[in-house]
Formats: sequence, C-alpha cells, structure tokens
Amino acid sequence: MMPLVFLTRYRPGQYPDWLVALVFFGPIAIGLIYLIGKEINDRKWKKGIFPPDIEYNRDSLMEAYICLAAYMMQRDNRESREKMAFILSYFNKHFPGHEYELLPSIKWSYEYPIHPRTVAVWIKRHVKQESARLNILYFLGGIAFTDGLLIEREYKVLKEITPILGLKQEQLDAVINMHQFRKEEQTKETSNSTRSETARHQALVILELTASATEADIKTAYRKLVKIHHPDRMTGAS
Repeated sequence: MMPLVFLTRYRPGQYPDWLVALVFFGPIAIGLIYLIGKEINDRKWKKGIFPPDIEYNRDSLMEAYICLAAYMMQRDNRESREKMAFILSYFNKHFPGHEYELLPSIKWSYEYPIHPRTVAVWIKRHVKQESARLNILYFLGGIAFTDGLLIEREYKVLKEITPILGLKQEQLDAVINMHQFRKEEQTKETSNSTRSETARHQALVILELTASATEADIKTAYRKLVKIHHPDRMTGAS
C-alpha cells in the first residue's frame, strides 16, 4: 500500500534517490531475505538439524517437542496409536488453546528426523528454568513407557540429551523410576479390576442374573437363594 501511495504522489526530484530506492526495493529485499532464510532452515531440517537460530516462541517450543517425540517413537514403534494419543493429550494439557497443526508436523518429523542432540542444544539455550527442561525428560519417558517397557534404544536417547539439557543422571533415573512405578500401579489396578469383574460375573451366574442386573435385583435373587438353601431347611438332608 505504501509504495502505491508514494507512486501516485511522487514527482521527479521531489525526494532523495536513496529514499525512492528504499521505498520501491525495500519490500523486495525483505522478501528475498525471508525466502533465503527459509531455504537455509529447510535445508537444515532435511539434514536432521534443528535450526539453532530459530526464534523462541510457543510454536517453536512445540516444534522442538514434536521433533523429540517423533524421534523417540522411531526408536520403538510398538503401540504407536497409544503413543500418539499420549502426545496429543500432553499438548492439550501443557499448551492449552494452541492452534498448532500437530499431525502434519509429526509426519514431517518422521520423514525428516531431527537428531535430538540439536534440539536439546536449542532448548538449553532458550529454556532457562531447569524444571521446564526436566519436563522434556518426563514427556519422552511417558512416550517410552506407554507400552510398559523402556528399551535400550529409547534409554540411549534420554541418556544422550540429559547432560545437553543441563540435567544430571540422577534426575533421569528419578524420571525413569517414576514412570516405572506409575506403570506398575496401573498394571495392579487393571489386574484388581479384572479380578473384581470376574468375581462379579461368577456371582451373577450363581444368582441367575445378567450383567445388566441392578443392586435391587441382586438383593432379591440373593434372598431367594438364602431361603432355598437355609440350614434349617436341610435338617433332614443326607
């Protein structure tokens, strides 16, 4: 808009030549600089390098998370749906209201894997809070333990980026122990729930009821069986 207005009001000799050149060629130069910068960054992405000069903001931090997540999932692609669900749930919880296109970005990271070391360097440079960097390990650990097991290839990724993030081995061990304990508790809860459901099913079969029986139905059927099998009715039985 500015060059057009300038053009309609411009008269030869009215403004210095440098100003005329700036108005007309400035936007072109800015556009070229942007395209060149984008091309350089794209080449870095395709070489597996997280661009070190990328601006730090919410979207670029999410992109860093995605690069690490995709790389971790490539170390072990079992239960990929569950792992993807965990990733989406994490982003919705920790980046509420985001409008970032997660799935296309994850697909890109699969096609052009970014080495986690370059991502960790960028995070360490821009994320100053240690607790925020520690969340990276919690996030990646959550992906690894989705299938209940941390394999060697996954552990190698965590071990490599821990010192780059400015964290200690003890902190990584604590993260792993936490996820392992949580997974064991979930397994126990599932096992207890399964036993409870089995016992309920057996009881309903004895009471000659279906799974849709209400509490009142169960009480009525139980009292009926109590009357039939009460000891006083069995005094003359063999």
